[in-house]
Amino acid sequence: MAAVSTLAFGLSLVQSTVSRAQLPSPQPAQELAAPLIEKAVVVQSECEPCERVDAAPQSHAELRACREDGWSLVKALFKHEQRDDEESAALDSDFAAQNAELCDITAVEARKGWNSRRDSIVDSLSRVGTETWIDEHISDKLSAHERHYDLDAADREALEEGYVALWYQHEEVQQLIADEDWVGLIDSARDYWRDEDQLVTDLLGAERAATHRAADLRGRTSIMAIFATLGDLPWGQSIAW
Repeated sequence: MAAVSTLAFGLSLVQSTVSRAQLPSPQPAQELAAPLIEKAVVVQSECEPCERVDAAPQSHAELRACREDGWSLVKALFKHEQRDDEESAALDSDFAAQNAELCDITAVEARKGWNSRRDSIVDSLSRVGTETWIDEHISDKLSAHERHYDLDAADREALEEGYVALWYQHEEVQQLIADEDWVGLIDSARDYWRDEDQLVTDLLGAERAATHRAADLRGRTSIMAIFATLGDLPWGQSIAW
């Protein structure tokens, strides 16, 4: 990404860093929490974009207020991120350092966004593991597999049966959600994906399973980060899947 040259561009960067980040592969229906990802994975700053056609402000006063909020956010961010001379002397300012700094900013803003939407995320999760949700989830998964691979009728039937069995093996997820047991949900999600990858390997082969994992990179990583955020847990190796 280009370095921030003005505060105005800085605002644009903060608003778009997470919501427009592109990861390597297309994303099929998400694991464990499709409604969650649909509602929560696009993390925005405290100030919604003011000039969207579908959400235009009703008055000039609203527009000014929104822009002032945005300026305040960026100014606060830059002020907070300033380091003292001794700390700065030990750091580089090349592109690698700039990119690392943007990763830190993205992580901070992602946590803020997910925490501010905690209630809606938990509400979305309440459907996960219900019979209706499982039916929809399996239908989405089969459609995603068909987009990636040339499935015949036998492959589709075997996958469908495999996913049904898989969810019965991991039905503890509903209780974990009810208890808001984020550590348990992280472990359960990891176990589910391990078993799903094995299912795809057994039915479609190792190469297709690897493609499937890559296609799910963004969704799985986002879910783990959301669970860790809501549980006030660190990111890192502990949420690797």
